[in-house]
Amino acid sequence: MTGIKIFSKLFTTIEEVNSINELSPFSLRLDIFDHNDINLKIYGVCSQSVSLWRTQSKRSFRSSLQVDRGQIHIRIPIKGSFHYEIGQGNICRSGAGTIIAASDTNPMVAGEEVDMICLELSRQKIELYLKRLLPFEFRFQESCTVLSFPRSSVDEFCEFLTRTHNAIVLTEGDLDIVYPLFEEMLMSKFRIFMSENFSSLIQVRKYDRVTEMALDFIKYNLKNKVHISEIANYAGVSVSTLEKRFKRDLAMSPIQYLLDKRLDLVHQEILESQKFEFVSQIAIRWGFKHMTDFSRRYKAKFGYLPSQTRARR
Repeated sequence: MTGIKIFSKLFTTIEEVNSINELSPFSLRLDIFDHNDINLKIYGVCSQSVSLWRTQSKRSFRSSLQVDRGQIHIRIPIKGSFHYEIGQGNICRSGAGTIIAASDTNPMVAGEEVDMICLELSRQKIELYLKRLLPFEFRFQESCTVLSFPRSSVDEFCEFLTRTHNAIVLTEGDLDIVYPLFEEMLMSKFRIFMSENFSSLIQVRKYDRVTEMALDFIKYNLKNKVHISEIANYAGVSVSTLEKRFKRDLAMSPIQYLLDKRLDLVHQEILESQKFEFVSQIAIRWGFKHMTDFSRRYKAKFGYLPSQTRARR
């Protein structure tokens, strides 16, 4: 087996940064915006099929790949923020759980004081697996796809990648022997992660104009009292047409979708809130007025009562 390399480098000068553009095993091209006080570290393992590395930088920088290897680049911010030049806006750790998947050709711009874990997997293998998993054909966008998942799931996946990264970087044995297991473990973990959160992928699918408009209306009215006729009116169709589109595209009604999104937001806020704030206060803030009904829906979705959520942090 060839082409497997462990790479670890701390760059403190612009000359050292420029050198990676010629010698990087990741085929990276880096551009540092501020040449003063450079402190950029890239370390991990790479191959043609699966790569895993960590990038830490004090200064903002631009990163692009010089060779298209048919990979999907999965980025999870541990600290700081970044964005892609084409597609979605700024992504930061303080927001909801997100995983960013981008093509080889879309340059990334990282902010200052950034720390991120980076995983490369075969685009073909991932899309083939998702084809078997999902009830529709899913393809990653050419620019980048922001996948929103429960924050706890992303945290667990990020922690797994970090532990695996640390273990493989410290490997002192024959990497040709260890690497196949490492590769299979990463692919398997990613499959499991997608399987456990596949319902969230449905939201990434591109819908027709009616469904997209309805989703936009719901997105900006999650805290407001909403009647289905208001959603239909905004989308420019009848209530029956709106419900048919939602059943076709999302396998649920508009109101079910609205309640499901609210439950996700309540769940996230309970996890991040202080103990002195009552769960009922958070639920009411997101439009749930009847606590018995709220608790029933919450348990049906997450498998435990809202009052038990903080204990699971």
